[in-house]
Amino acid sequence: MTGGILFEATGDITPPPVAPGEFSTANQVFTLVGVQFQQPGSYKFVVNLGELPVHETPFMVVQAELGMQAG
Repeated sequence: MTGGILFEATGDITPPPVAPGEFSTANQVFTLVGVQFQQPGSYKFVVNLGELPVHETPFMVVQAELGMQAG
């Protein structure tokens, strides 16, 4: 399956003032509880912020081996 949306969120971000020539970052954390990936493979997060260029972050989903524990 390609092009499907597994998770979608909207909201407002109000950044603090940034002096000319300086940079600002704002990390956004989403808990993906209940999101299921149908199969291993390439996926990507796509972020749209108004008139700014679309940002894409690719990642891979792999099949975990039985008995494998996080940590």
